[in-house]
Amino acid sequence: MSNTSFEDKLKDLNLSNDELKRFSDAFKNDEFRKLFIEYAEELNDPKSRELYEKEICAVEAQRGLDATFVHPKPGHVIKTTIDGKKKCFINIATNEHVEKPSYNKTAGTNGKQGVSWSLPHCLAGPHEDIDHESKPCTVYDVIFSPDTYRMAETNGRFMNMLQDSALDSVENNYHCKLDRNNVKKLKMKFKGVPKATIIRKKKENQQEETVQDTEKTLKDETDDIIEKAISNAQNHKVVLSSHNRAVNPPPSNNMNQTETTIAPRTDENGFTIPTYRIVHRGEFDMQDCSNSLVTQVHSMRPKELIVEIDLPLCASSSNVDLDVCERTVKLNCNAPKYSLDLHLPYPVRESDSHARFDKKQRKLLVTLAVIKETPSIIQMDTNVDMDEKNEETEAPTEIVPTIVPTNESVSSDEKASNITYTCIPFEYKQGLAHIALVLYVKNIDKPTLKIENDGQHITIKLSSLGSGFYPLYHQLYLDFDEPMVFDTTEGSSTIKFNDDNVLILLKKISNDKHVTKFTSSVNGDDITVNYFSIFFSVPSREESH
Repeated sequence: MSNTSFEDKLKDLNLSNDELKRFSDAFKNDEFRKLFIEYAEELNDPKSRELYEKEICAVEAQRGLDATFVHPKPGHVIKTTIDGKKKCFINIATNEHVEKPSYNKTAGTNGKQGVSWSLPHCLAGPHEDIDHESKPCTVYDVIFSPDTYRMAETNGRFMNMLQDSALDSVENNYHCKLDRNNVKKLKMKFKGVPKATIIRKKKENQQEETVQDTEKTLKDETDDIIEKAISNAQNHKVVLSSHNRAVNPPPSNNMNQTETTIAPRTDENGFTIPTYRIVHRGEFDMQDCSNSLVTQVHSMRPKELIVEIDLPLCASSSNVDLDVCERTVKLNCNAPKYSLDLHLPYPVRESDSHARFDKKQRKLLVTLAVIKETPSIIQMDTNVDMDEKNEETEAPTEIVPTIVPTNESVSSDEKASNITYTCIPFEYKQGLAHIALVLYVKNIDKPTLKIENDGQHITIKLSSLGSGFYPLYHQLYLDFDEPMVFDTTEGSSTIKFNDDNVLILLKKISNDKHVTKFTSSVNGDDITVNYFSIFFSVPSREESH
């Protein structure tokens, strides 16, 4: 514990090798060690500190300021978390220099009489410390009047109001979020070592000119003392405020300023929603970074989901209930109060998922195995007429593409010279009344699919979303030997979109039309000849007899 913290402090100093060597040589000198011990004893000597405070007050008085050192007297400590990640301790202390509490009788909107309390306090902090596990934490000092703390010790509601005032003061002045659902009062009286803070106020009836003249005359004599005072007090910022709180009923005219604080996330049952992070973890392939614009990535779905849930107030997972479903992860903890209902972006397998609790970082790490995508398998009966098939099973099509005749004008954006089209990988089969094309393109933008059909030449254009979320443009040009092979009427082609492909059924003019081959390319260049397999027709009933 001590070795680790000492090494961390040395790293924070960022010392060079030469400086470390000089320090080592200095501490080997007996005279240096003796002087260093005397200096440490002088700093811890109460008489030396009292003399130092008097000198600071004298210097501030010459500058026209009244300086008061506020020494916190231990009261009790409350523990919570700051921004849902880091432990936070707030020392509730007392000092006689803080003003006493006051109250005013007020009437609420419903006509009932109530009391509005004003609790003056002094806020000092933040300063860094470590907890019992040597983990870094943040500590604030909130100092009240002894009368205020004495009233809180005898009244539970008043104590709650005092602690809420301390929490509000920290949130408002340091713009942070404290977990109020898991505030815990500790047995210790003070966290860390009590350090004095300074309250500076301008003197009454002090002329500015006199102050300026005094500063000029004492500048050379007091520079060293002022620098020393600033260096010792720079981490103890003091904020004076008079926090108003109301008890039965709250005053309506003091609500404008207190409602500006953003409350931490809380569910409907009063449980704190912990902060979490979802990490997508999958497999990497070099083809994802290739220059080819054809989307060949099998799936953008990750292999696993890693859910990191911050539970800074949980020492172990014994009180944590975790329920993993296909689409949700639910967490519940009664002490401390944590609740999370998380919707997952992908379905997961509950049986292959596991969780572990990191005691050092106070995190629950849940590893979820994502269910893989099942590619759609297209089964086609090439010997069945499409008209008969449509009568038996009416499969609704998602989008009917626009068939643009070749003699019609195409939109200007498709003719743009800066668009580069890539070839579409496809498979084909021939039936009695149709030719089926399966285009293997993923993440297709469905409205962009267009088919130009003049009976002999088929041009298919579409766009898709690449792995880098960049639009890709695809084109397929088919040229058949015989003219008027396909029906060019509107609605003659059928489209069915799947997860990783699209099925296009081109209706032939006649069932007697049998195509033996055709050519394919992107735009007429680099032509590839494609041959159909041997066609077997189904014999009729008369021929079978």
